[in-house]
Amino acid sequence: YRGTWESGGQFLDHSPHEDILDVISGLSRPFTSIWDGEEYKIDNPEIYVVGVSFGGPAAILCSSDRRVKKAVSIAGVVDWKEEQKSETEPLDWLGSIVRDAFGQGYRFHKEDWDALWRVELYNPVNHEETIDPSKILLIHAIDDDVVSHAPVAAFAKRVGARLVSLKRGGHLALLRKEEPVERLDHFSNHNYERIRNNKFYQSVWQQYCCRQYIFYYSKRRIFWLSWP
Repeated sequence: YRGTWESGGQFLDHSPHEDILDVISGLSRPFTSIWDGEEYKIDNPEIYVVGVSFGGPAAILCSSDRRVKKAVSIAGVVDWKEEQKSETEPLDWLGSIVRDAFGQGYRFHKEDWDALWRVELYNPVNHEETIDPSKILLIHAIDDDVVSHAPVAAFAKRVGARLVSLKRGGHLALLRKEEPVERLDHFSNHNYERIRNNKFYQSVWQQYCCRQYIFYYSKRRIFWLSWP
């Protein structure tokens, strides 16, 4: 997101999903690799947005863009007002932790952070009429004590999105389970397991597990992965 890590700008002075849409807009334009100086262009990319936890709303909101083929939210938030009620990670506490733990990794004003629980931005329940439920897959553990399962289930029912509810998995432990990967394979018609086992993906995950985004592309398929 803008305003995080090496990105310029201010975090949360706009909806974070807009940053992803800006990246999507740039995918088909030629770009020069800073690694080898070569120029590349991705023609007609098939775009799948996968959001985890805080990134869940980004995936859901991006479903309204015609260029996005599928959107997957794993343990993602659908209503920030509900998260303010969390006994495990209330938003006021989480904002302080993010600022103290990451320093300039996340550059935001308190009033912009508070806009989350005031549901003024980046809140899927405010956009139920504009998102495309046919593109959306929600994967959530019933025993998630950080992002509650109940609001997600209610949201999925209202909008008609597909929901996979796991009995166990907590908040992020479900990423280690095989079932979500199998569901991703079926939903996207792509071998996500192959990507997860890719050495590049693994090395980036090990070194940058706290970064906001990593991406892997193969031929014409783009997987844009957002991490908490």
